[in-house]
Amino acid sequence: MVVAVFVPLLLLADEPKVTAPISSGDVRQICELVASVTSDRIITIGGVLSNEYVPGAVPRESFHFAADGTRVPSTCYERGDLVWVHTSHKTHPMEYRVEKSPQGWKIISKQQMAD
Repeated sequence: MVVAVFVPLLLLADEPKVTAPISSGDVRQICELVASVTSDRIITIGGVLSNEYVPGAVPRESFHFAADGTRVPSTCYERGDLVWVHTSHKTHPMEYRVEKSPQGWKIISKQQMAD
């Protein structure tokens, strides 16, 4: 009985944590794209936050600080057409910015994350 529960948990451990408002098909395509350029494991896929609404973006309650230091409620938007993909790496994790176009997903930038 323990093996039956443990094996599915191991399989789920390899799945990236996805917080972006994207479909499972998008997740699969993004994973395939990133796997074509690195053997590093994908850890997370998150939507890029924007101050401006774009079609398909999900509103998120947020706040910013005014010049006098007071906390001001605001709304930001998590995009589903522009995501950050974080991968594992032996020395420094990598961060890919991936954008969806009519032709599919493409990597538009890559940077090494600092500790």
